[in-house]
Amino acid sequence: MDVKGNGAIIRNNTAYQNGNSVIVDAFQLHEIVPGWGISNEISNNTVFLSDPDVYVIAAYGNTSATASQNTRSPAGNMYKGNVTVAP
Repeated sequence: MDVKGNGAIIRNNTAYQNGNSVIVDAFQLHEIVPGWGISNEISNNTVFLSDPDVYVIAAYGNTSATASQNTRSPAGNMYKGNVTVAP
């Protein structure tokens, strides 16, 4: 999922990579327009990623998100960039 807006709430999803090498992150944040892609919340998601190098959340450029209660299986990269982990 590619988030480009502000204040998006993404929660309670289940996602599967299933060996698809095109998927490089489960959730991505991008700033397409200056000032956008910030203050997003990504929580309570379960992702099954077959590649340990794939991130659950990757915030690129000036984007930002708060992450909480996300689960990844099997173990691997979780967060990249400006991602604040909340309890």
